Amino acid sequence: MRLFEAICLPSLGAQSADRFTKVILTSDKLPEPFADRLNKLLTPYPNIHPAVLPSAPVQETFSSAIANLPSAEAVADDIRITFRLDDDDAVAADFVDCIERYRKP
Repeated sequence: MRLFEAICLPSLGAQSADRFTKVILTSDKLPEPFADRLNKLLTPYPNIHPAVLPSAPVQETFSSAIANLPSAEAVADDIRITFRLDDDDAVAADFVDCIERYRKP
């Protein structure tokens, strides 16, 4: 949790294009004290939301989460990307903004 708090979350919160929603996938097996801590950590970030999924193999969980996102038609003018970060990973502050710049008109 400390790595997530110190490395991953600040990099997501510092995105220069903050109009995008970010989803943090977590398991329903996350102990309650850590789930509470995660929710408190996300409070200052209105565009970062937790998604609690049943415990399953990583690929199955990720596939399930993607399948439950709005369809492309529902977000026709929006950009939707998926990427995976671990708790000790970070992205550049302009990561999402760079993707938007290369969007086809």
